[in-house]
Amino acid sequence: MIRPMLEKDIPAVLALRCGYEWTFGEDFLNAWVAEEGGCIVAVTGFWKRAECHMVMDHSWKTPHDRLNVLRELHEKIEPELKRSGFYEIWTFMDDMKGFSNKLKALGWQIIQRTVFGRRTDG
Repeated sequence: MIRPMLEKDIPAVLALRCGYEWTFGEDFLNAWVAEEGGCIVAVTGFWKRAECHMVMDHSWKTPHDRLNVLRELHEKIEPELKRSGFYEIWTFMDDMKGFSNKLKALGWQIIQRTVFGRRTDG
């Protein structure tokens, strides 16, 4: 039987998470469980995430100036995302060692996972 997750299901759900860090804070949307014989055998959970896209004119001023703009964008945008209930930001990019180091200096982490996407609008 497929049904929405209930609060009483959380211990069983956490036991199934296979090392993934699941928390059920303000950014948690909902979850559905598959149950058989009173046991939860699968769960699908959904959280709010912000996906970041950025483009920049690479010929504008100096690399230092561009990094300062990136830093200023972070300082302005991050508090607004938090106020809106988004606590995690993801961006997807090809490996660019120099730029990756700049993002790490701003607090970004490399997440080594295969990412799949799916649209819900057809």
